[in-house]
Amino acid sequence: MMAKSGLIAAVAVLLLLPAGPVPAQGLWVNWYTVNAGGRPGSGPGYTVNGSTGQAVQGPAARPQIQGHWGFWYGERVEVGPPPPPIPIAPPNGSNVGTTTPRLVVREVAMATAYEFRVYEGASLVTEGISETRSWVVDTELEIGKVYHWDCAVRVRGLWSPHFEPCWSFKVVETPWPYGWVEVAPVPAEVGNSRTMVRRGSWLAIAPGPGGQPWIYAVKGGRQHNLYRYNPLTSGNGTWEELDSTPVPVDQASGRPIDRGCRGIGDGERYIYVMHGNNSSAFWRFDIEHSDPAEAWARMEDVPLAPSGRRPRGGGYMVHVPGEPGYIYVMKGDRQDFYRYDPALNTWEERAPMPVGPRGRWHRGSWLAFDGENAIYAHQAKDFHRAAEPEHCFWKYDIGADAWAEETLAGMPLLGLHGNRLRRKRARDGGSGVFHPDDGMVYALKGGNTQQFWVYEPDGAGPGGLWAESDTMPSRGSTGRRRRVNAGGYLTHYEHGSYRGFFAFKGNKTQEFWRYVMPPEGGIETGFRPERSGVMAGDGTAEVPFVDIGPNPLMGGFANLRYGLPGAGAAKVTVYDASGRPVATVRTDGRRAAGSVSLDLRSLSAGVYLVRFEADSFRAAEKLVVPR
Repeated sequence: MMAKSGLIAAVAVLLLLPAGPVPAQGLWVNWYTVNAGGRPGSGPGYTVNGSTGQAVQGPAARPQIQGHWGFWYGERVEVGPPPPPIPIAPPNGSNVGTTTPRLVVREVAMATAYEFRVYEGASLVTEGISETRSWVVDTELEIGKVYHWDCAVRVRGLWSPHFEPCWSFKVVETPWPYGWVEVAPVPAEVGNSRTMVRRGSWLAIAPGPGGQPWIYAVKGGRQHNLYRYNPLTSGNGTWEELDSTPVPVDQASGRPIDRGCRGIGDGERYIYVMHGNNSSAFWRFDIEHSDPAEAWARMEDVPLAPSGRRPRGGGYMVHVPGEPGYIYVMKGDRQDFYRYDPALNTWEERAPMPVGPRGRWHRGSWLAFDGENAIYAHQAKDFHRAAEPEHCFWKYDIGADAWAEETLAGMPLLGLHGNRLRRKRARDGGSGVFHPDDGMVYALKGGNTQQFWVYEPDGAGPGGLWAESDTMPSRGSTGRRRRVNAGGYLTHYEHGSYRGFFAFKGNKTQEFWRYVMPPEGGIETGFRPERSGVMAGDGTAEVPFVDIGPNPLMGGFANLRYGLPGAGAAKVTVYDASGRPVATVRTDGRRAAGSVSLDLRSLSAGVYLVRFEADSFRAAEKLVVPR
């Protein structure tokens, strides 16, 4: 632990600053007060606005203040401790399905350390220091118990108080198995590809019978049938079709729903649907309407301006709750970006979306709301041409109505494809969603790949970090090898101890999959062999495995753990991006399970493929060597 006794209670520091005007970016005073007797308008309880040099009252100005040390009219500034950070995740009073949850607070400008503490009652269970705003609990917590946590932040050597009151969470045993499991397929006519999940599908979380969350779905591909899925029924869940409430056809244009159709729930009683397929129609479905035939209402059309184009492929929507609560919409293809107010049934144009080198938002682009004040936007097909190319990834500030000038770290093109590293662009079927429990974004790449990625905003580097997680199995109930393509869609479900991702594979299949994160509370980087057969089973304890860590590599050494059906020799080979072997190790063959150490200190930064080969089992995993 980092000692900080006496810092918070220390005597305030007085600084004599030379007179003169304030540079525009001059003074960083997020929690500094001006002594009495200063310039007019200054006094106890006031802060100085670093961008204008004017004294403004109290905490109302704090969200607008950022910058660095400078000067303020030569007056004496009393330095006090920063305010406590704002907790984000896990949500207060929530259940977590892991014994080592990730704790997340809102980022504090110029913070150098965050201290997290976890309590059971009044007893301290564990504590730790993190350089970022998130921390994975380093002690196994007990299932069934309620814990409380708080956090303090250090800025310029001064520690804030811990936020209060503490937030709580309960550790529960998830009733669903970890990893990818295929669940009940969406209804379709066997052998008829036109009734399968196609371009324009979507999944939306909204209340169902009994008030619990259900998953509402449309299969796309000119199919207007509306379905809903109950994840909590025994077995693999159950689907039902809402026969009397199909999505309406746009009578004005005669166009059915297709590419660009998207649906989103408001968390209460409505589902909003953007018709897509070059139609401006925008619909609202009332879940509680007494007459199902009258449950659909056409709302104000999506505006044509500024591009003059209607929604099409590449469109997406996110719901931002609150008062009044808004729906943010990108229409697809061009830079049009809008906010819809459900209470007033009005549209408001927002700052145009940025673009990468290719200049368009193609099919497979998506949005993800971070639960606070930002929306992430992933641009399919478009990527930066570099040694390790990555897609364009942007961040939008909701309060400021502004897109960040620089792109964040983008989803890499290089990923596992059929147990080989290949560069594949994100295309049709790409979809992303924010996970409230750990503050990360999870995404399917689409484009006929199995790749499943996770974005950590606080990861290494200024723009965050992407890491590839468990690939979605290609063989499911169809019995054929199918990867995520047109119609793929990802959403996150939570109800009590039931928490996980659900996904359409698309690609003209009925396949519907569930993914539950492993209990470590972070990214599972180990290779998980594909399940096969008609329906994936729950038991995976006897499945052979390979796991390598740390990943990304730290300290130059990696440890590879493996488990086989029986004893036997195996070879481990590390390949660079060109396919050239750079390291080889062999196991002694006397044990069915064990580990080997890999000395990789000579490797330069990049992405490598680690291949494990035994007589009874073969696997491959990507290893990242950071700069």
